Amino acid sequence: MLTQISVIPPHFTTLVTLLALFLSPATWAGNGTYTEQGLKALEINEIKKAAELFNKGIDANEVDAYFYLGRMYESGIGVTQDIVKAMQLYRTAADKGSARAMNQLGMLYLGAPGVLQDFEKAREFLRKAAEAGNAEAQFNYGSLLLEGKVVEKNPSEANKWFEKSGKQGYIPAQLRLARNYQMGIGTKKNPEQAFYWYLQAAVRGQPYALYEIGLRYKTGDGTVKDLTQAHKYMNLALSRGYRKALPELRELTNQLNRDQLLKAQEEARTWKPVVGD
Repeated sequence: MLTQISVIPPHFTTLVTLLALFLSPATWAGNGTYTEQGLKALEINEIKKAAELFNKGIDANEVDAYFYLGRMYESGIGVTQDIVKAMQLYRTAADKGSARAMNQLGMLYLGAPGVLQDFEKAREFLRKAAEAGNAEAQFNYGSLLLEGKVVEKNPSEANKWFEKSGKQGYIPAQLRLARNYQMGIGTKKNPEQAFYWYLQAAVRGQPYALYEIGLRYKTGDGTVKDLTQAHKYMNLALSRGYRKALPELRELTNQLNRDQLLKAQEEARTWKPVVGD
């Protein structure tokens, strides 16, 4: 399933797409009966059945079936690992208009076992996928612009792609954009915008973003200072495994009175992350 980052990736080599074997259910296209059944089979770990269903989907000309079977061949799950076969399936899906297949091809051409590194092809496929509206590709292409090795460095243009991706709810892009506003990368420093984009990731339950929002409520950086809200978000960040929130939570616990603590804890208990966009 899709890996979420808890720190900001500094280089294009840390792009997240190659770390994910399959997309989360929330991002499934589901535009074909066999493809939908194959994804459901993956959910319950019926791997071989999933491969059979994706093959049937290909026979029925379901575009996403090519992509998901390609993922299986790339990862070697349920089939014998075969990067050549995976690339063929991705290319067919891309030719049929699959933006996620274009994105995957672009990532593989950045450098992967069995694939000749080719920055020109990487740029071409990632740009096409980004222009087609794929949120991951928009983040990935923006990261190339930020790094400046595959394409000419252009942090300002990178931020435009991060914003397109972030508006679709893609958490890595939201975190990257928040960081760029925080540090003044490709734009002027803007604490209010940094807070806004960290909040977009925080409401989706991202632990690092919850921590960053807690810090900003504690200091009043980009928002109104509110120690009760700071406690709430530090509590949430820690509960989701972000250990750096612990000393902050202890400090805030010492600063707040009983009524403030009870209010913060109640809000943390009833808080629910946003699902999807």
